[in-house]
Amino acid sequence: MFQVVMELYVNSLYPGMVFSGDVYDDQDTLVLPKGQPLTKDIIENLKLKKIKKIHYTQESMLFKQPVSQSMISEANINKAANLLIEIENMLKNNTTGIPTKAAQEVVGDFIQDIRKNKDAYLNLLELQSNDQYIYTHAINVTNISILIATMINLPEEKIHDLGIAALFHDIGKILIPSDIVDKVSPLTPEEWKIIKQHPVYTYKTLQAEGVFSENVLKSALCHHENHQGGGYPLGINHEKLNILANIISLADVFDAITSMRPYREAKTMDEAFAYIMEQSGKRFHPQLAQTFLKHLVQKLHESPLYPLDSYVLLNTGEIGYVVDYPNNQKFTLRPVVNIFFNPHKSSNLQECFLRFPVQINLEKDYSRMIVKRIIDPAYIAKFDKILGRI
Repeated sequence: MFQVVMELYVNSLYPGMVFSGDVYDDQDTLVLPKGQPLTKDIIENLKLKKIKKIHYTQESMLFKQPVSQSMISEANINKAANLLIEIENMLKNNTTGIPTKAAQEVVGDFIQDIRKNKDAYLNLLELQSNDQYIYTHAINVTNISILIATMINLPEEKIHDLGIAALFHDIGKILIPSDIVDKVSPLTPEEWKIIKQHPVYTYKTLQAEGVFSENVLKSALCHHENHQGGGYPLGINHEKLNILANIISLADVFDAITSMRPYREAKTMDEAFAYIMEQSGKRFHPQLAQTFLKHLVQKLHESPLYPLDSYVLLNTGEIGYVVDYPNNQKFTLRPVVNIFFNPHKSSNLQECFLRFPVQINLEKDYSRMIVKRIIDPAYIAKFDKILGRI
């Protein structure tokens, strides 16, 4: 856990804002206790006193996974978070003039961190509350995207364009009512149509600044397009998609799947990896997906995703336990598995447990893949008992 100090310009404030920390002015005088809505009178009073900035501290920032050595510095995370919060408030206030120079610096800092700390682990932010979404998701997507770009040796200029497009890819959602974006129940067809316009809003917002390249604009616009087509807002396929949009799409989906949202719980990283594996060549560019799967696991985990003897569920419904890693690649998503449960063997559940496990090398059998690791203690205890491990 670490603290993030949020700084906001008074001119970007609006009534009804709620903060997850006590709010202070630039003289460190308490302005508003955490959790209380900001009022028009408080804003006017700050302006009368010629207070230019307020600040508050968030104490609930967590990382998705514990690592011994972080790739991205907390100072640079704070800097990016403050920038994105400022932009969010500007757009909600209909204020123009995105701080583009600050954005360029943020992306440059992230690129430098990733290159300098290439042997460290990518520290991804954990979403704790809805008011953190605008920056936690953007920061995670930016850093995953930059890391992928360095792995495939993209030119420096393209990596920088990628970082900018990734940082801003979802700012169009700020212009959509929060009761739609954060809706718990299923969206109506009309609401879904509105959500699908957020890449267009992003494109138009960035285009209005007049400083971003067409590469940046198109990459942000197309991050929900699919390799085989059928995405939105344009419905184009890989023939018209640039590589930057493909990378952002991968990073966006991975972070979205592993993040808590009002309408669903976060999924585990192994479930996200399994989804990307299954969608390779369909939703995602196949070569990029394979690069992502091959290298990112090692940048997110200090230990194997599927430890020896861990129980795993396969896409076939079969259950097994990990016994080996092909070529001693302990970070593989395709280990050697002993299958002891086959749901297709019998309609009688007890008869589905095999007397002798069947060993499968998933590196050689691509009809099978791990869907997720089984971590429920009750299931683990049951399987241990059946297999005579206790």
